[in-house]
Amino acid sequence: MLAFQHTQILILYQLPVMDDLDVDLILSDFGAIVRRLRTEKEVSLRSVADIMETDPSWLSQIERGRVDVQLSTLFKIAAALNISVHDLLPAT
Repeated sequence: MLAFQHTQILILYQLPVMDDLDVDLILSDFGAIVRRLRTEKEVSLRSVADIMETDPSWLSQIERGRVDVQLSTLFKIAAALNISVHDLLPAT
């Protein structure tokens, strides 16, 4: 019964069921968005990483879709780029 309720909730919010998610595609899309927004703002990878207090190579891995980030990282990236977290999410 729990799985059924979970599926209903996902459908209610128009989110795909976990089995239908292509995680690699999601990470790749997210990374591309981060890179596009960063380059549009003409901010270096190192500058954003410094603001986030992280290593530039880790941020580079995010931009290349190699890392599944935590929610707190979304907020750190958004703050470093002075944008909304919503701006980082792929359109559905």
